[in-house]
Order: sequence, then structure tokens, then C-alpha cells
Amino acid sequence: MPEAASLTDKRMRLRYAGTCRVCGTELEARSVAVYERAMKTVRCVTCVPTPDADPEAHLHAVRQAPDDVASPPRRARSIDTAKDGHGPATDGPEQDAAEPDGPEPDGPASLRALPHGASVVHDAPAAPEEAADDLGVSVAGASARREYERRKTRDEQRVRDEWGRLAPVALFLRDEKQSTKAWVTGAVGEEKLGKALDARSGPDFRTLHDRLIPGSRANIDHLVITPSGIWVIDAKRYKGRPELRIEGGLLRPVTRTLMVGRRDATKLLAGMHKQLAVVREVVGEQVPVRGVLCFIDADWPLIGGAILVDGIHVLWPKAVYKLIGRTPSARFDIDAVHVLLATTFRPA
Repeated sequence: MPEAASLTDKRMRLRYAGTCRVCGTELEARSVAVYERAMKTVRCVTCVPTPDADPEAHLHAVRQAPDDVASPPRRARSIDTAKDGHGPATDGPEQDAAEPDGPEPDGPASLRALPHGASVVHDAPAAPEEAADDLGVSVAGASARREYERRKTRDEQRVRDEWGRLAPVALFLRDEKQSTKAWVTGAVGEEKLGKALDARSGPDFRTLHDRLIPGSRANIDHLVITPSGIWVIDAKRYKGRPELRIEGGLLRPVTRTLMVGRRDATKLLAGMHKQLAVVREVVGEQVPVRGVLCFIDADWPLIGGAILVDGIHVLWPKAVYKLIGRTPSARFDIDAVHVLLATTFRPA
């Protein structure tokens, strides 16, 4: 049975699961298929494209299809760290198995589409220069600012509907709802931290901002990939002094409460642990993943103040930069991890 291919089609291993455009067969992740770049679809290696869907591809397939099935592709390259600690270690030149232009399912990439047990150390994503168009634009605080604008527009429309011709006066005199204002406050904090992180970006300091967690409406504020590992950073713009209150002992269970002023921020620790679990599921155990809660504009003391609770760092921006810089390096391919995270966690 022949494999049909147009001039732009490519035989490859699928990064994610898909469905054959021609016969409708479900194609599992890591299975060999043909990626049709012109239409951004996939098909079985044995299916010939239909003339009504792609006449040029069909004509080329009829003329060029071989008599026998193409030989199976060689084993995909491994990206285990090379001896120098940078760059993928390969078993030889292999193009088809590591083709970077593989299709992705509609919407954000899903962890469920990754093969069971997949790890960044064994399943190589595309090279950064080849997959740059697929990384998405990273804008810190973008989703929070969009939500603020949506709520602001909704609130103003309600005032117009209620006050009619007097709406301009009512809008001028009213105070913005706190539930709406909180979104722009958070957006400003994410933007400030994102700008500072981007100023440090380079070959050994990669940043991703405002990335959507697959299968959820939640997002990750900042992902930083450095030789020391992956840093998951949640930016918050709370007022007050951060402190860890420890109560109990002997006759009562010990409880730890993270406070910022009078505000109980303990739930942020649970949220960070969930983010860390999702990132670790993607990259595997061989790449260190650490969490940071960064409180911007908080009332930090002049001396000390850093908090470490349940393995999560609670810091101010400058302390975050210093922590990342002094943490020992790990052995993994930064470029590959950057691409993997960017294609899994799409822009929110």
C-alpha cells in the first residue's frame, strides 16, 4: 500500500494524538503518520489524499507514490544531556522521527495527549529555531488585564442601562468595584515581574509568561528555565508584611499559616503545589522544578524576611533573581525544555 505525500507533506512521529483526515482512524501519540503542512492535518501513512481536499497533493501522490511501503523510521533521537551539559546527545542523524512541525490538537496542548511516562529527557521536542513560530507570544499579565477590561466594560454597561442619560455622571462619581479592580492590580504585578525577568533573558535564561494549564482555566504566571532547573513563579501584589505563623505542638498538631498583613495567603501554597505537579508531569523527574511566591510591593523588612514553607520559596523580586542565580546547575537541555513547556502550556 503506498504512502502519498505532497511536496510539503512530511512523514513523522506525532507529538500528540490525532485523527486521520482521510479514513478517520485514531492515531496515537508517537505513532508514525504523515503531517500535511498545507492544511495542518494528519493522515495514515497508507492513505492517499483525496483530490477534492488537496488536488495538487493528490496529483503529486499519484505520480510519486512508491510500490512498496516506505521503510519504517529509525528510532527517535534522545535528548539526554551531552557530556558538556548542553545540547542534545544523539544516536546519529535522524530527521523524520524528530520533525518539529507536528500538528497539535485544537486548543491548548493537553497533558493527556502525552504518551504515558513521557519525559523531556527521552522524548525530544523540536529545536527552538525550527519551532519558534509554535511557541506562542508570552505577555506577562495579559489574561488578567483582559479579564479586567471585560469586567470593567460589563460594570459600565450596567450603569448605563440603569441611569440612562445620567450615566456619564454616575460613572464619574462611582468607585470601581473591588472585584474588578483586583484584576488590574494583579496584572500590573505580573507585568512588572515579567519585565524584570525578560531583562535577564538569554541562552541560559528563558522565560514564558501567562501560560494556560491544559484542561483548566487556571494559568501559570511565569516559567523560567535556567541551568538550575525550572522555576514556577506566582506573582502577587498584596499589601502588608508577609510572615509565617506556626502554631500548635505537643498536644496540638502543628499548623503553618502564611499571612500577608491581615490576609491569609495559605491557599496560595496549595495552588503552587498543583502548578508544580503539572510541570513535573510534563518534564519528568530528571529536571528540577521549584516554586516561588513573589509578593510585589509588600512590606518586606530591611533585613531577612525570606520564607521557605513546604518547599516553596516566598520572596520579593530581587531575592528571586538572586536565588535563581546562586542555585547549583543541573544537567539537562535548556532549549528542549523551553520548547516542550511552550508547546504544552499555551498562552492564556
